[in-house]
Amino acid sequence: MSLRFRPEWFKARSCLGYGVDWPVEWREMWNYYAEVEQALKIAGPVRYPWGPKRPRYPYRAHELNAAALVLARGAEALGIPWSETPLATLSGRAVRRIPAFIAAFV
Repeated sequence: MSLRFRPEWFKARSCLGYGVDWPVEWREMWNYYAEVEQALKIAGPVRYPWGPKRPRYPYRAHELNAAALVLARGAEALGIPWSETPLATLSGRAVRRIPAFIAAFV
């Protein structure tokens, strides 16, 4: 999985009352996240419902398996936001690399 920290997680002690605050702001990490996601060719959703708006992932999200589809339908029925999980595995062809065949989950 390749998840970005949400802004409030960088200030866990101040905002959430547990852990410690990171010595950097989430905005400082934004460009590093994008650089690593591009270098690793992260496969992820077009729209990610948590955290600040972000650019698209380099590769499309993996198709959901049957179990994930059931979970997604249940989440939608309950009004719970869901998204495919960003993964560090190829979902499409890249130069001299073959796409992975795995099932993403919610």
